[in-house]
Amino acid sequence: MYRVPHCPGTPIPQEGPDTYNTSRNIGERGLESMPKKGELSKTARASLANREELNHLTNRICSKCGEAIMLKELQPVKVVGKGMVYYHKSHFNVQ
Repeated sequence: MYRVPHCPGTPIPQEGPDTYNTSRNIGERGLESMPKKGELSKTARASLANREELNHLTNRICSKCGEAIMLKELQPVKVVGKGMVYYHKSHFNVQ
């Protein structure tokens, strides 16, 4: 270990638990990929980018009225023994 000469009058640093390097190692996906305060994570940004914005007519049929459902009105419900059932949001009420 190379020691740098120190100035007279300054204390000589002692080796011990206080002087260990506490900084984190930056790996392949290290600290540079961590979002700053107020920023979204990489996963959250990708999720927002993939979200469909267009309100289009889906191929799902409402179980109550039998009409096709627009994307923004779609309410999927999982029913035991039956699988997925789809309703208009206005037609679905929780019992």
